[in-house]
Amino acid sequence: NAPLLAFCAVIESLLSGNVNWLRPSSSDAGFTARLLQALVACDASGQLNGYVAVLPTRTEQIGQLCKHANGVAAWGGETALQAIR
Repeated sequence: NAPLLAFCAVIESLLSGNVNWLRPSSSDAGFTARLLQALVACDASGQLNGYVAVLPTRTEQIGQLCKHANGVAAWGGETALQAIR
């Protein structure tokens, strides 16, 4: 995975008006969360805050999250992708 992939995916989804729950990769080390936090901090209106959430959940919890989603964009390891399926 490219380091900016998750951040760019959230930006693209925001442009479409979607609410975004990001479960970062274990190798991300908080990078995407920090970028998204900086983005939200730049929004004087405060609207982005309701459209972006970083959820550092375990792979076993992915199924529970997916039950509340209308759609899922996914990339990563086979274990995480299998949990989404």
